[in-house]
Amino acid sequence: CDDNMETDGDTTNDSVQFDLESLNEEVLDGQDPLSYIVSYYDSQSDADAGISPLPLLYENIINPQVIYVRVDNDTMVDDGTGTMVDSSICYDTAEITLRVNPLPEFDLEDSYLLCINTNGSEVVSAPIIDTGLDETQYTFEWSLDGVTLSGETGSSLEPTQAGTYEVIVTNVTTTCNNSDTTIVEESEPP
Repeated sequence: CDDNMETDGDTTNDSVQFDLESLNEEVLDGQDPLSYIVSYYDSQSDADAGISPLPLLYENIINPQVIYVRVDNDTMVDDGTGTMVDSSICYDTAEITLRVNPLPEFDLEDSYLLCINTNGSEVVSAPIIDTGLDETQYTFEWSLDGVTLSGETGSSLEPTQAGTYEVIVTNVTTTCNNSDTTIVEESEPP
């Protein structure tokens, strides 16, 4: 997930650092990691030759970018004479696509005004804090002064008391998330 890509329109900075080693479990798909060597490459020819592996902390150069993973069988086998030899001449490769997705983009006002009656017991007029985002594409988690508001999962919120409100917005497809806070202040009508 990248916080710069959607707002600036410049695709050259759509890069982030990927931890390639975190992909090993998915690549091995349940196979014993002690029996295999997993490495990543910029090209199919480098992967086949086993030369110039990418660093495990790798920043993509284009978006999306296809890289290649090579899995070597690192199992010691008997060569028929009782001598154990490395059988890593057996390997397979596959493509992996690195894709940088944008964070959800929205901006709450810095503050909102909540009008209450003179004795402070009744809300006269409540503002609507609205992200402007589509509820079918995003999930929303609202909190007041650091405490999650149970049942508040919509794209907007009508506050009933003063405090600091935060919303965490998550894209349901990419799981990229972003958050914003605002302050709701109480005031009496004139």
